[in-house]
Amino acid sequence: MAALGKAPTFALALAAVGIAAAVASALLSVLVVMPKLDPTRSNGFSRWARCTDPDQIREALADDVRPARLHALSVLCERKMHLLQWAARLALVAVLAVSAAALLSAAA
Repeated sequence: MAALGKAPTFALALAAVGIAAAVASALLSVLVVMPKLDPTRSNGFSRWARCTDPDQIREALADDVRPARLHALSVLCERKMHLLQWAARLALVAVLAVSAAALLSAAA
């Protein structure tokens, strides 16, 4: 802890930016993989889990909702891919900032 007091202020700021970027990257990554288990949705595993009889599933599958489902899932996938891109960018910022802070501290 005493070494932190001797580090240049700019190095400490870079380290703080790196840590914040790493935390933000981790949070975005978790948001991407976290499932949405909404029992009120009209489709998906939550709906099928609430069915008490296989006939209920057959009746629900009688209507072809694949085009609408494909569109909804594609929109969801695109949003998740954008979140993953931001998570990767933030991870790179974190590595660069912490590395620069370490180099500046070592040089001081």
